[in-house]
Amino acid sequence: MIINCVDKISKNTEVILEGWVSRFLWFNFSIKNEELEIYHNNTKISEVRTDVNGRFYTTYNFEKPGLYSLKVKLKKYDTEPGILNVLIISPEKKNQLVVCDIDNTIVNFSYMLFIFGLGLTPINGARNVLKEISEKYYILYLTHRHDMFTNTTKEWIISNDFPIAPVFLWSMKYDPFKSYSYKVKKIRDLVKETGLEIIAGIGDRESDIMAYKKVGINKIFLIDSNQSWEKIRKELL
Repeated sequence: MIINCVDKISKNTEVILEGWVSRFLWFNFSIKNEELEIYHNNTKISEVRTDVNGRFYTTYNFEKPGLYSLKVKLKKYDTEPGILNVLIISPEKKNQLVVCDIDNTIVNFSYMLFIFGLGLTPINGARNVLKEISEKYYILYLTHRHDMFTNTTKEWIISNDFPIAPVFLWSMKYDPFKSYSYKVKKIRDLVKETGLEIIAGIGDRESDIMAYKKVGINKIFLIDSNQSWEKIRKELL
C-alpha cells in the first residue's frame, strides 16, 4: 500500500495534515477506514483514519515556525511511511522563497527508467547549490509530475541528499491540465495565502520560464547545460 501526503506551507502554526492511501502505485484503489499514526522525530503526534475515499485529514498545532518532516504510518501494516513536509514561515523574518522544478532540473529524468524503477541520477551541481540556497532562502519543489508519485518523489529527494522542503505535485482532480497554468496557479495561491516573496524560479522548460515570468519572478534560471547550477550559485549566493 502507498501513503501519499500533501505538503504544506503556512503562516499559521495550526495546519491541516492530509493525504491518501492507495493499494497500488499506478492505480488509485482507495483504502477506506484505515488507521494511521503521524510521527515527528519518532514521537507520535496524532492519529487519524481514512474516509470512504481513502483520504485522511487532521489538524495539528505546531509549537513554532520551522520546517517539519513528518512520517505517516499505517497502524496495522508494515509499509513504507508517507512523508509529509510542513513549512511554517516566521512572521518575524523576511520570508523569501526559491521555486525549483524537479524533472531534468535536479534529476536526469527518463520515463523508461522511472517506469521500470531504475536509478535516476542527480543533475551535476544541483544538490550542492540547492543545499547552499536552503541555508539562505526557503525552497519549494514545484513539479508537474502526477501526484500518484508523491511519496516516490520525496523518497528520491531524501535518498539523494537534496535539502528537504515542501514538494507540490500535479493533481488530475484539482489542478489545471497544462504545466504552465498549473504552476502559475500554485505560485499565485501560495503568495496570496502566505505573503512569501518568490525571489527566483528554476526550471528546464520554456513553460517553466513563461510561468515564472507571468507571476512576476525577477530571477529566472533555465537548466540547459552543465554550467547552469554554477551560474545560479553565483547569482543567488
